[in-house]
Amino acid sequence: MKKTIIILIFVICAISLLYLSYIYFLSPKVSPVDIKIDDQVKIGTTSQPVSDQEVLEQALSSQEVEKCDSILDQGIKDKCYNELAIAMSDKNMCGFVKDPIIKTECINIVVNSEVVKTKNIELCELLEEEASLECVKKVVDLGIEYEQCDSIDLRYATLTQKIYNIEPRNLCKSMFILQEAVEKNDAAICSEIISNELRANCMVSISKIDVNSDVDADNLGYYYEIFYKSDPAKADTDGDGYKDGDEVKGGYDPAEAGGFLGYIPLKTFR
Repeated sequence: MKKTIIILIFVICAISLLYLSYIYFLSPKVSPVDIKIDDQVKIGTTSQPVSDQEVLEQALSSQEVEKCDSILDQGIKDKCYNELAIAMSDKNMCGFVKDPIIKTECINIVVNSEVVKTKNIELCELLEEEASLECVKKVVDLGIEYEQCDSIDLRYATLTQKIYNIEPRNLCKSMFILQEAVEKNDAAICSEIISNELRANCMVSISKIDVNSDVDADNLGYYYEIFYKSDPAKADTDGDGYKDGDEVKGGYDPAEAGGFLGYIPLKTFR
């Protein structure tokens, strides 16, 4: 029995030695030099994460909006969309911006840039009230057809009534007439201007008369005589027994007996 056990142990040891010899002498060897660089990266290192700021710079450099989508910080993401929208003149991209203030500024810049290129007054409708009105004025300054004034959206009529006491389409036409009067240096053309303020500005700039001069001593300066369509040389334009300045101060129309102004501008009286 002992002999059998010894023989069995001997056989097992012999087989083990043969197997180890095969592994050592016959299996292919791989040296460190043969390991590829890619394998070394996989084995020993891991790639460093890219920061949001780096992604922003890459997006602006390549103008790839998809890169903005991967930015985690909302502030940097908004900046990414905003700057790309402006660079690419794409107002629709402004819609991706979450911050309402940045979004509004983005749309204003892109639309105004497009307006300068195209002189398309209808683009002004995309802006909020104050910005939209400024946009209309800009288009008129750039030079559009007089007839285009009638295409202006009336949604901000209340605003122009409040600021200029005139609806926007007539304001647009008034600006055209003002330009013509100044170009021709003809004060007579100023009288055709619908806007009281622009008509007064037109007369003053062309006639070179002191805005505060009060030739008829009615306590209403020259500027506001033109503004209210009263006669600068007549103290009581409508002949109702009250001086023009006193009528305006009381809210009455100095050029029409019994007529009301409906509003009183600042710095009207001397």
